[in-house]
Amino acid sequence: MKSKTGVKRRYDASRRRALAAERQSAVIEAARRLFAERGYAATTMESIADQAGTSVETVYLAFGTKSALLARVVDVALAGDEGDAPLADRPLFLEVREQRDQVRQLQLLARNARVILERAGPLQWTLLLASGQEPEIAELVDRYHRRRLEVMTEFMRWVAANGPLAPGLSVEEAARTYWTLSGTEVHHLLRVRLGYSPDDYEHWLARQLVVSLLPH
Repeated sequence: MKSKTGVKRRYDASRRRALAAERQSAVIEAARRLFAERGYAATTMESIADQAGTSVETVYLAFGTKSALLARVVDVALAGDEGDAPLADRPLFLEVREQRDQVRQLQLLARNARVILERAGPLQWTLLLASGQEPEIAELVDRYHRRRLEVMTEFMRWVAANGPLAPGLSVEEAARTYWTLSGTEVHHLLRVRLGYSPDDYEHWLARQLVVSLLPH
């Protein structure tokens, strides 16, 4: 009898964890839609809970604050899933690391920027706009920019390992160039203001990276 009770408790605990994960996924998806459609200020935790089909108390319990929820939504959008693997260890970027042709590496990095920004660009734009209203969001944006530059420096080390960069260009300066050209602001200007298609954006970025970072 005792053994049966123990099995039931283990089963219930596992089931509860699965249900909690499902609720968090529903909240993240609802928040993604609302933040992208309405912006940060107009999106309330109550509206997110309503869209997710759960209580606002559950949303606060899982994420704490609206800014923390936005941060989580952006992280998931950047990665493409809710896993914890760093971007550099994901298949899109492992392909860059394993490639031995520098031009092809930069073309793949342009492709990856396109994939990520098409998925996460609207949310990143929401994040940038919100940073002018919320000190917590401004700090989050600062951390995001620093982390992004660190990751891109690693990508440029992969490129430099296969041959020289442009004369006088260090890995660090190459990373800053890539960081700037593939930024959310540039993507927004090209896609929204100038009407570039996703293909146009990718080809433009690939050309700029090759011209700016490699010897002519």
